[in-house]
Amino acid sequence: MQLTIAKIALATPVRTCFDYVVPLAIAPLLKAGMRVWVPFRRKNTVGVVVEPIVVSTVARHKLKSITAVIDAEPLFDAATLAWLLWIADYYQYPVGEVVLAALPTLLRQGEQAKLSQCRYYQLTAAGAAVDFATLSRAAKQKQALSLLAEDGALTTPALQQHDISLDVLRRLQAKGWVTVAERPLESASTSISTTKAPSLTAEQQQAVSAITIDGYGCYLLDGVTGSGKTEVYLSIIKTVLLQGKQVLVLVPEINLTPQTLARFQARFTEAVLAFHSSLTDKERCQAWLRAQLGQANIIIGTRSAVMMPFRALGLIIVDEEHDLSFKQQEGLRYSARDIAIKRASDCAIPIVLGSATPSLESMSNVERNRYHWLSLTERAGDAKLPAIQLLDIRHLKLTEGLSAPLVAKITQHLQRGNQVLIFVNRKGYAPTLYCHQCGWVAECTRCDTRFTLYKADNKLQCHRCLATKPIPTACEQCHEPSLLPLGVGTQRLAQFVEQQFPDYICVRIDSDAIRKKGELNKLLAQIKQRHAHIIIGTQMLAKGHHFPGISLVAVINIDDGLLSSDFRAAERMAQLLMQVAGRAGRGAEAGEVVVQTHHPQHPLLTTLVNRGYQAFVSQALAERRATGLPPYAYLALLRGQAHDKSTVEAFMKVAKQYITAKKSAVVCYGPLLAPIQKVAGQFRMQLFMQAEQRALLHGLLSELMATLEARPAAGKLRWSLDIDPLDIC
Repeated sequence: MQLTIAKIALATPVRTCFDYVVPLAIAPLLKAGMRVWVPFRRKNTVGVVVEPIVVSTVARHKLKSITAVIDAEPLFDAATLAWLLWIADYYQYPVGEVVLAALPTLLRQGEQAKLSQCRYYQLTAAGAAVDFATLSRAAKQKQALSLLAEDGALTTPALQQHDISLDVLRRLQAKGWVTVAERPLESASTSISTTKAPSLTAEQQQAVSAITIDGYGCYLLDGVTGSGKTEVYLSIIKTVLLQGKQVLVLVPEINLTPQTLARFQARFTEAVLAFHSSLTDKERCQAWLRAQLGQANIIIGTRSAVMMPFRALGLIIVDEEHDLSFKQQEGLRYSARDIAIKRASDCAIPIVLGSATPSLESMSNVERNRYHWLSLTERAGDAKLPAIQLLDIRHLKLTEGLSAPLVAKITQHLQRGNQVLIFVNRKGYAPTLYCHQCGWVAECTRCDTRFTLYKADNKLQCHRCLATKPIPTACEQCHEPSLLPLGVGTQRLAQFVEQQFPDYICVRIDSDAIRKKGELNKLLAQIKQRHAHIIIGTQMLAKGHHFPGISLVAVINIDDGLLSSDFRAAERMAQLLMQVAGRAGRGAEAGEVVVQTHHPQHPLLTTLVNRGYQAFVSQALAERRATGLPPYAYLALLRGQAHDKSTVEAFMKVAKQYITAKKSAVVCYGPLLAPIQKVAGQFRMQLFMQAEQRALLHGLLSELMATLEARPAAGKLRWSLDIDPLDIC
């Protein structure tokens, strides 16, 4: 009898699937997309069936058998499984690690794929007929019966919120007045529609009408800040939901999820769920299963939500599509935006990419007629776009990063009863601690970076390896006791502002200030209710927030983006500036943006401020085209790091020699030391590969990866391949 063999994906660094014998009792049950238990390296592990019946090239005596089937039905349908295999192939990553990464943690560990059950209490006919007057001495029983009569069915937690104990419920059950049943736990995020849809502007209606929901299309919704892109999303979603289909909405950061969730819940009665890393493993698993079973109508999530399965996906929205957060920077270095586009194409559904500052890649795809361009040029309502002014500070004295003209401008806006946002994209008290006597700088001994000063915490911290040490009492080189902070961080600026404006409430928002769950929402509510007058923040506040009271945005450290060696730095600077500028002037008061700079005549900066983001895009794309850089070429970046510098150098030279010997059209640059040469005690090197055609680059990479993995030296260092890299540091 011929044996049935199945290909199983396992979470291992090996790039192929593994062949396993399928026992006769299991064979009729096995389908692609199911999880199974298989023996691997002396233990049982969870795998996913990729192909249930194959012909194996491995000798029979070397094959092991599947131990058990975990699922009654596949967790991944054929289309989703094929898409995951494409991701593995495109990003040159082990297929098992891609497929298993698409499962929530509990399912990767072999937990049963079933929704949690919850106990629901409801009145019996006898309970509904009870005369409450007879319960004068049983107040809690009377209260419980009253609540159940009003709401129909309530869970144990819901009743306990009203101080109804389990003992009270058991007594009601014993009397036959209350019955209990178990059923799947309804999501706390199932919404109750409370907001009526506003009338769309002419531009919004035109954008909605242009999006076809029957079939694939990639639409770039390019709308200025405050133009109402979300209203366009909501209108399209309504149409998709009426067809009985599901919607995936991707947002770049966790802190944008709660406010987006609340807005969607207020609009729709359908189940709206969140999916992000701040949820518990159980919460993530339940949301994942509800999407897979078709019980979640709208999923709002961060990058990893793109991997979720859906019963009937009908639309994908990627909000702030330009954001760097959509690119995973560790492990599987995928772009959630890019693989979402591929998924929409495979599923023949529309995808909408929204941004006030679209990426150059997306704008070039519009240029090549690959994307449909939809433009919103005006803010919704009566709000107007803020005026942006460059403030030349080359000959001005700065006090804690602020010039006198800027302080005067802040004073004017505060005196008019408005709010002010001061943007400084540096955490801590100061980015550097140095000795004025000899020039010594506090540097991390494990990284090629400087310590950031946290004065209030009496510590220095490296933002690369997270190492900390107490603030030294004297210079470690000349022993001079007077050490000075150099540069301005959010903590230092907040301290100065509180002294300068003692009559106004100042709040600071950065990742150091937001340490407790719910803290960010409290601060955002304080700002919206105008209980805070001056807001100091990092890029956490740059996008997605609506603060009608802010009339002035002050930007004090934009120059870093003009001087970086990264060819993408100017694009990111422009996006960040326009996004943070968009927080001003959203209410009745006209908005104003003041940008302090040492380079007021920089061509890209002046184009951006004087002619707008679209003019900047045209100029930047022309430069990229002339220099042969993305999006007019395709890049891959081979990274390596080890404690021994020579180990990395030798490995990179092997890769370079292999590429050179191929004499292909792929151009190779390096190996070069990374911009930050050492992190956590390991030396880092990089090798760039560039080609004008994607197919040429990927064909070479497949061969290169197989060659490098076969070398013994590959196990002596950490190395990775980054396809379409966005961060070269």
